[in-house]
Amino acid sequence: MTAHFDDFEACVDWILQRVGSHIVMATPLGLGKPNGLLNALYRRVKADSGLHLKVYTALSLARPAPASDLEQRFLGPFVERHFGTDYPDLEWVADLRANTVPANVQIHEFYLQSGAWMRKPAMQRGYASINYTHVSQVVSEAGVNLLLQLVAERPGEHAPRYSLSCNPDVTFDAIELSKKRPLVVGVVHPDLPFMPHDAEVGEGFFDGVVSGESCAHQLFALPREPVPFGVTIAFALLAGWFLHRALDGAIARLLAPFGGRLVDGSQEALEKAVGATTLAELGELVLPPLR
Repeated sequence: MTAHFDDFEACVDWILQRVGSHIVMATPLGLGKPNGLLNALYRRVKADSGLHLKVYTALSLARPAPASDLEQRFLGPFVERHFGTDYPDLEWVADLRANTVPANVQIHEFYLQSGAWMRKPAMQRGYASINYTHVSQVVSEAGVNLLLQLVAERPGEHAPRYSLSCNPDVTFDAIELSKKRPLVVGVVHPDLPFMPHDAEVGEGFFDGVVSGESCAHQLFALPREPVPFGVTIAFALLAGWFLHRALDGAIARLLAPFGGRLVDGSQEALEKAVGATTLAELGELVLPPLR
C-alpha cells in the first residue's frame, strides 16, 4: 500500500525506517529532481555521522550565484524574474562548490555543466563517466535502494494517475534491472507536465508519495512568455554593427569597397527584425537587406 505524506521530514523518517542507515539513492537528471525532499534527506544525513548517503544523478540544476555586490545588482532582478523567488536550490550543490560535503556523503554525477566545476575536488572525484544508454545498468549494479523523482498527478477513475513526465526512461529500466526493487518515492508538483502513455503509472508504482503546498515551488527556469525570433536576431545584428564600428582604420580600409553597404544593410535588417514573430517572417524581413 502506498504511503502518503504532506511533509518532507516525515517522509525522510519513513525512508530511514524502510531503507536503513546506508542509502544508495538515484534521482533523475535536470528537472526530475524533487529538490525539497532531496534537501531534507541530505540535511538529515549531514547531521548524523551514523548515516551514509551515496547519490547517483546528473545535471544538478542551480541558479546563478552572483559573487559580488555589482553582480548581485546586475543579475539579481533577472534571476528573480526568470527562476522565481522560491526555487529550492540543491544544498549539496552549494557544499560541492565550497568543498564542504561531509565524509558520509558521496555525490556521483555523470553529466556536468561545462567548465562549472573546475577546481572543485569533491565534484571532480565523484564524476562518473557513463554513456546515457548504460545509466540504468550502472545504477542497478551499484545496489540502489532508494529512487526519488518529481512527478505529475491527475485524477483517475478510481485513484490518482501519475506521470514520470520528462524523466521516464532511466527510472523504469533501473527498477527492472535491479536485483531487489528499490524504494520508490514520487513527489507531486502541480505544474509539472503530465506526459501520458508509457510515462504514466498508477499509484501502486510508488511506495510513497509526497504532495501538498511544500512541493509547489517554482519549476526551474521555464519560459514566462513567448520570445519573438526578432529579439534574438536583433541583438546579434546590433553586436555585429558595434563590432564593425569598433574596427580600426586599417581593417576599415580593407572593407571600404563594401563596408558601408554592410552597415546600412545591418541597420535596415535590425529595424525590421524586431517585429518578426515567426521564423518564416524573420527570413522575409531580414534576408533582403543583407544581400
